[in-house]
Amino acid sequence: MTKRISEPDGNAIDVSDFTDKRLLVITPNYPNVDGSYFGSVFVKNQVDALKKYFREVIVIAPVLFSAGRFPDDRLCRDYTYDNVRVFYPRSLYIPWPVYRKLNISRMYFDTRASAVEALIQKENLEFDLVHAHFVWPSAQIAQELKKKYDVPPCVVTAHGYDVYELPFRDKIWQRRVESVLNSMDRIITVSKKNQACLEILCITTPPVTVIPNGFSEDLFYPQDRETCRKKLGLPLDKKSY
Repeated sequence: MTKRISEPDGNAIDVSDFTDKRLLVITPNYPNVDGSYFGSVFVKNQVDALKKYFREVIVIAPVLFSAGRFPDDRLCRDYTYDNVRVFYPRSLYIPWPVYRKLNISRMYFDTRASAVEALIQKENLEFDLVHAHFVWPSAQIAQELKKKYDVPPCVVTAHGYDVYELPFRDKIWQRRVESVLNSMDRIITVSKKNQACLEILCITTPPVTVIPNGFSEDLFYPQDRETCRKKLGLPLDKKSY
């Protein structure tokens, strides 16, 4: 039976061919098995919506080794649910807030790409499509994989600062981000504002699609205003700030 889903432009695409494919998701964060760490929960929400279309989804979220000082290093351990396998390879890098605080642009130390590559080799992971969340570091990791292997198509979702802030810090970061984006097969961003920022950069080949952030209809849906105000203890006859 043919399965079709709608793209933002209204066109329907056939996803029945995906059912025997493996999707690799690279993301800076991912919630752990019990939800005690919930970084980038929106990525998990998307994975949970997409997993039914794929044979398997492999999630790799590199974690900064901190001897347990940081929550993700302390709480995140590999796990599996449904047809999703989640990995947290430990790596070493200078966190973005440190770069930002010290206004460093030329210093660069990051083992996340090599940690992901080592994990792929160790686990003998195979995949047919790569979806990277955020241009840096995830799409940069996908770019490194693409250089070394005959990897499948790579898609990046550019969410925010990686579009409107990071590439405009200086020429070095701009060249890095442009190089990464031009190595992708498709670029997704979440707003027209981000799209406008991308148009300023030297993006030569990959098409850009705007797909706004979604939400779960099980959690968010229209409700009666008076009922909600009573439940929240808000006045019924005036605005509350």
